[in-house]
Amino acid sequence: MNFLRILTVLTVCLSSGCSGFLRKSDTGGPVWTGQQPDWVLQSSAKYPQQKFLTGVGSGNTRNEAEKDARAELARIFHADIDSKVDTYRKYFQSSDETGSDEFTLHNLTTISARQAIEGSEIVEIYRPPHGVQFFALAVLERAKSGRILRDKIFKLDAEIELLESKAEASQEKLSQLRYLKRAVPKFALRDAFESQLRIVDLAGGGIATHANFEEVKSRIDKILAEDVSIAVNVSGQRADDLRSSILKELTSFGLPTSKGATTDKPVDLKLDIQSKYSVTQRKPEFFDVSWAVSSKLIDNSGKELSTKVHEVTGGYVDKTQAERLSYDELSSKVSAVIASQIDDYLMGR
Repeated sequence: MNFLRILTVLTVCLSSGCSGFLRKSDTGGPVWTGQQPDWVLQSSAKYPQQKFLTGVGSGNTRNEAEKDARAELARIFHADIDSKVDTYRKYFQSSDETGSDEFTLHNLTTISARQAIEGSEIVEIYRPPHGVQFFALAVLERAKSGRILRDKIFKLDAEIELLESKAEASQEKLSQLRYLKRAVPKFALRDAFESQLRIVDLAGGGIATHANFEEVKSRIDKILAEDVSIAVNVSGQRADDLRSSILKELTSFGLPTSKGATTDKPVDLKLDIQSKYSVTQRKPEFFDVSWAVSSKLIDNSGKELSTKVHEVTGGYVDKTQAERLSYDELSSKVSAVIASQIDDYLMGR
């Protein structure tokens, strides 16, 4: 039986010039090596745009071509997302976690687009008879993608509603702030998914929700303005300069601060920051610098919540220049590190 099947394939191949011969690729699955399919240069008749989203990729290996095809499919969803980021930036301060699956404003487009193409498939692989490159076709069924996106939106709506209800039930202002702040990235992700749903759904329909970010934003602003205080104490080398830089960074994200523990209202959080600087002369006209800033976050009961340390080291040919340049490097980074320390606490990270 196997012999007859092979003989039949060879007979067809010889009579047709092998125009439609399939062979197994190095990574498994069939590779089309005959006449170039329509989807390489234009839309696919087999997977019409009314029912499918498609992405075509190429590469020197099958794996590269498949990755490129999925990336092309994901790019369809990118367009409307970046413009939405600024709406949330003040309320969701975060350091850039490049390559991380943890959702941040920095990777909103990448994460949401990758989730949007869940259920996509590589349906065809093509390699020209005398060519080097592989071509891959990735497809995503519109109806299937729509179901996936709607499920994600409904789940986010439920999570937002739960956080808002917890904030409403809490008597402590700082707890209210934490619940509301944790709803912010969910609003951002919901916006991203709804934008993608409008791309998938040819009717362009979204999903109505009772959750209102403007209301949550107003509640966060009110708590920050009237009910929460963060004290910032800085000691050690260049303490005044560092304090000024840190206060500016925290204020830019709407976090209410005071220069020390003395304030008109109770302190909910306290930052105790120490700046240590040392310089040693390794040889004539060459100095080694070490600068470390540690930041302790303490709650109103005196409990230490977290500690972060940021260090700068380097070698310089002038002692005065060493302090100035190393401080410039330090101050450009440490304020953002400390702001993210507070944000990590509020966001429960």
